[in-house]
Amino acid sequence: MNKPGPCRLGLAMPVMAMAMLVKAVPMLGMAMLAVAVPAMAADQAGFPTGTWILDEAGSRAMTAKSQTLEIIEDDGKSLSFLLHQIGRDGKFSDLAWQGVYGAAPRPVDGSSITFGIAHGPGGSILISGHQPDGGKFEEVCKVAPSRRHFQCNGTTWGSDGKQSTYVEVFDLRP
Repeated sequence: MNKPGPCRLGLAMPVMAMAMLVKAVPMLGMAMLAVAVPAMAADQAGFPTGTWILDEAGSRAMTAKSQTLEIIEDDGKSLSFLLHQIGRDGKFSDLAWQGVYGAAPRPVDGSSITFGIAHGPGGSILISGHQPDGGKFEEVCKVAPSRRHFQCNGTTWGSDGKQSTYVEVFDLRP
């Protein structure tokens, strides 16, 4: 008799157990399934759609003085956004990106950086990419349970190996 192998996502046994409950106790099984499926999906959730404003007082941003981030789509599988920012030098820039979670970093329209996104542990969102000078950056973002705030803790490494950190806090515009 073959034993089932390990499940990459760890979902095989809970799903099989729920399936048995659905057969044994239809009403209880359906209620458990209705609760369990959103819980599984929430771990793969992305950024809520809408317009996000950088909390300048709560952030320690690298280059931008002000940012407005428009999440156009994020279904947990793919992301599309526009970023309007004013640099510390007073220059405006508009950036756009769309891509798939887990794919290699891809170019950001309006910039010479690349950007990639993946799901991290505990519902976090991992962002990474490369800068035009050969440096790289990584962020770990966490959306608050209210889904109205998120914070990204990032690290950059310049082409000279110099490391710096930053924090960006965003609030969903009402």
